[in-house]
Amino acid sequence: MPFAKSNHWRFKDKAGETHEVSVSGPITANWGDAIADLVEADMGIGMASLWHVGPAIKQGKVVQVLPDYKIWPETRIWAVRPPGRLTPVRVKVFLDFIEEVIRKTNIERYGDLL
Repeated sequence: MPFAKSNHWRFKDKAGETHEVSVSGPITANWGDAIADLVEADMGIGMASLWHVGPAIKQGKVVQVLPDYKIWPETRIWAVRPPGRLTPVRVKVFLDFIEEVIRKTNIERYGDLL
């Protein structure tokens, strides 16, 4: 999943206030795997999703720099379904199932990092 290239990182604190930080450096990347690889290789800091760096954080390979802040705006996973008002029951059941699997997997993988 590509991240938008930005020289400004936005965060939200626990009180709900947003903060913007200007960043610069000799390397820029907009691909989560590349960001994770660069951070794990001690090339600097990066802003990446838990999908990319969560396992490295849990293994102690990477340190979360701002644990009390969340990337803002938050990103979501979206299910694309056929247009129309009526969603077939099989589609609704599948979407409910996959949402539950993703939530459980995230808790298992990332636990208190969420």
